[in-house]
Amino acid sequence: MSMLPSRALIALASPSFSLADLRSQTPIIIVGVILLAVGTAAVTLFFFGRKSRDFALIYFSISSILYAVRLLLRMRVVRSLAGVPDSLVDHINLWITIADCAGGSRSDSDYGGFVRGPGELCVFFK
Repeated sequence: MSMLPSRALIALASPSFSLADLRSQTPIIIVGVILLAVGTAAVTLFFFGRKSRDFALIYFSISSILYAVRLLLRMRVVRSLAGVPDSLVDHINLWITIADCAGGSRSDSDYGGFVRGPGELCVFFK
């Protein structure tokens, strides 16, 4: 646990990104942090607010947190500061895509499908 601050200081002392990278990725990082805050606030509101059987708030919070994590991990500045290897980012993106596809299968229609990106199509039949 004591190595965490020293790792962050070492990453800040010798960054693997340029100032231009930081300037270009700052708005996206801000949006990712806002989405993460909104998702955690929605989870808090769901669990500590009034007790309801409506799960729309928890579904919204899970999807916004997953999108925020995916958005933040795509930024090279965040990856280099956090020390996350590219192979782990690929696995996290894969599992977030699988979770998104599984969430799309919970619709009330007979057919649920959506496109998540280039070459990624999730189709489910009941």
